[in-house]
Amino acid sequence: MVLVWHMTLKYFHTMLYALHVFITKFDDKDLLKILDVVKTKNFELIMQQLDTFSVLIQAFWGNPKFRSRVDLASSKLKQSLLSGDVV
Repeated sequence: MVLVWHMTLKYFHTMLYALHVFITKFDDKDLLKILDVVKTKNFELIMQQLDTFSVLIQAFWGNPKFRSRVDLASSKLKQSLLSGDVV
């Protein structure tokens, strides 16, 4: 039981480190700012929030250039997660 617990903790630590390395490789100002503001590394939640925010920008006649930046950041995050490479 202790061995399983130790292996689980080691796996969790490895995953957190890999996530940290993945995030620090981003070279996109908007995406880095978004990750800093939302204070979470839950990418599923971040992607949902970006999609919702984009729709709200459109619904309230927001600046199309701003919406485009949000959509581009969302797209880059999704592409990076799917490919495993930082875009």
